[in-house]
Amino acid sequence: MTNLQNVHSGKSMVEFDAESGNAEIHNPNRILVIDWKGNFRYDITLDHGIISADLDKTKKHLICDTKAFDNYLISYDLSGLYKN
Repeated sequence: MTNLQNVHSGKSMVEFDAESGNAEIHNPNRILVIDWKGNFRYDITLDHGIISADLDKTKKHLICDTKAFDNYLISYDLSGLYKN
């Protein structure tokens, strides 16, 4: 698997609320894919914020850690993005 580094939440990752004294964490839900030549390929918006992600190239799935589920795992089928 390959570790993905470029995920984006569309806002600051952490926002501090001075009134409550709490920090609100915005886990990224967007992946921007750019090829090796620097060309934009895909802008993928996920239905859940993710903590981390790995790409399983063999099964063509994105495996993510998320707070949205009790087991912290979610898998996205990316086979439609692969060329045959």
